[in-house]
Amino acid sequence: MRVDIETSSDRCAGETICDIYDMSKDPKNVHVATKVDIARFWDLMVSAAQKANSVSSMNKLNKK
Repeated sequence: MRVDIETSSDRCAGETICDIYDMSKDPKNVHVATKVDIARFWDLMVSAAQKANSVSSMNKLNKK
C-alpha cells in the first residue's frame, strides 16, 4: 500500500495517509497488515519482551 506522513501542513502535520483504495500513482512503499491472529500476536509480543528482559543490561544494575 502507499503510505505517506504529512509534513507540510499546519493543520494535519504528522498525519499518516494510507491509500487503501489504491488511487495513488505513487509506488506502494509498505506492507500493511489488514488481519491479525491476535493470540499469536500477543504470544510474539510477550516472547519478545521476555527475551529483551533476559539480555538487558539494566538487570545488572544495583545487584550486589
